[in-house]
Amino acid sequence: MEIPAIETETKVRRNAARIRVRVVSLLINVVRITAVMRGAVLYKLGLDLVTDRVMRRSYGIATNVPFRRGHHPESARYLDIDGTMRCRDVMHWYVHKVLNPI
Repeated sequence: MEIPAIETETKVRRNAARIRVRVVSLLINVVRITAVMRGAVLYKLGLDLVTDRVMRRSYGIATNVPFRRGHHPESARYLDIDGTMRCRDVMHWYVHKVLNPI
């Protein structure tokens, strides 16, 4: 039984397209994974080409700070083990996320 040439050609093209998509996605993943490493190497070599950084998330920690009346909510006030009044879970932000990156 002979397969028509048109069906065979279509299958070959479809498989070639799948292979190309896999290769491209593999290359993109490799580029993403090595981006931080390449940036670190360039920075150490003195070739810091990055002038702006876009944050995807905000980073910070929750801390317990001395309580200030009128500034902190009364519901967050508690007496610490050392006898000082503290306010629990006050966020200290290190970096803020960029809302609309260019």
